[in-house]
Amino acid sequence: MRLTSGDPNDPISTNQTFSNTFTRKPINLDWAYLTLKPGKTFGLEPGWVTVYAGKFGVNAYRTSELVWDDDVSPEGATETFNLWERKTGFLRGFRLSGVEWVLDELAADRDPWIGGGQAVADTALGSVANWTVAFADYNYINLNQVALNKFNQFNDPPTNSKANSNYNSVLAGENSNSLVTDAKGKILGYKSGFNVVNGASELNFPDPLGVGIPVGLFGDLAYNTQADGHNVGVYTGVGIGNAGKDWYHNGLKNQGDWGASYTYLWVEKNAVPSILTYSDITYNNKGATQGGGTNIAGHILRFDYELFNNFQLTAKVHFLNPLERSLATGNSGSALKLIGDPTLVRTQLDAVLKF
Repeated sequence: MRLTSGDPNDPISTNQTFSNTFTRKPINLDWAYLTLKPGKTFGLEPGWVTVYAGKFGVNAYRTSELVWDDDVSPEGATETFNLWERKTGFLRGFRLSGVEWVLDELAADRDPWIGGGQAVADTALGSVANWTVAFADYNYINLNQVALNKFNQFNDPPTNSKANSNYNSVLAGENSNSLVTDAKGKILGYKSGFNVVNGASELNFPDPLGVGIPVGLFGDLAYNTQADGHNVGVYTGVGIGNAGKDWYHNGLKNQGDWGASYTYLWVEKNAVPSILTYSDITYNNKGATQGGGTNIAGHILRFDYELFNNFQLTAKVHFLNPLERSLATGNSGSALKLIGDPTLVRTQLDAVLKF
C-alpha cells in the first residue's frame, strides 16, 4: 500500500497546492496491490513469473515519462516473465511482461482499457559498457469513452444544464490531443485511436573518463500507429554521476552521491494520450495556455544530490515551446492565439524522503 498527497481527481500528479483559505488537504490511497511470486514454490528459476494485481505503479521499463507519467498508478494486472538471468556473457537478462489495465468501468457501454506488453534485454559489452533495449506495444481500447465521460462538463451543452457526474476538470485541463466535437461543442472522442509502439534504450559506461564517474546515454521513442500524422514522440538525453543508470530519474543511494542529466523532448499532439504522459510540461504563460504533455518541444536540465541516506534533493529546469501554436489559446476565454515563440521556463525543486 502507498498513500500520497494531491488532488484525487488527477491521475498524473501527487503535487498539493496550498491555497483556498486554509482548507484541509487530501491524503489518497495511491497503491493497493498483491504481488505473487510462485517461482520458489514450484522450483521455477530464476523466479520466472511475477504477477501484480490491484492498483500499483507503472512497472514497465522506462527511460523517461514519454508514455507514462511517474505518478500514474494503473489498476488491473501485470505479469512479468523473467526468462533469462546471468552474471556473465553478453546477454545478462531477458524478460517479457503483459499488461491489462482498466481505465474506467461503465454500466451502459464497453469499458475503456489498455492491453499490451513489453520485451526487455539487458546486455554487457565486456567491462566497457552495459546496454539495455526494450520494445513495447500499448493498445488503448475504447478510449473515446474517456473523452466523453471525463472532458464534457454537460451531458448535452448548451441546451441541457444537467451536469455530467463523470466530468473530470483535471483531466479536461490536461488534454492536448486532437478531439472531435459536434455542432454544439460536445466532445465525441479523439480524432484518432491510440496504439503506441514504444522503444526505449540506455547505454551506460561505468568509468569512461577514468575518474570513477559513470556516464550514460538514453532515449525513448513513441509512435502511434492509429494516427495519420503528428504521431511521434521522442525523449533523448545524457547523464553523468553516481546513479550509474536511469539518468532521467537519477535515483541515488548513498550520502554525498550526485547526478546530472540533460533531456531533449519532442512530443507531437497525437503521439500518446496526453492525460497519462509527463504532466510537468504543461505549457502555460501569461499570454496563452495549453494543457497536457503533448504538442510540445523542450529541454530539461536536472541535478540531484543525496543529502543523507534516503533523502534526495532535486532541481529541474524546463525550457518549453508548443509545436502547433494555434492550439495554445489566449487566457480568460480570449480568442487570441499564441503569437511569436515565447519560451516557458519552469523551475522545479523537490526534496524526497524515503522511509
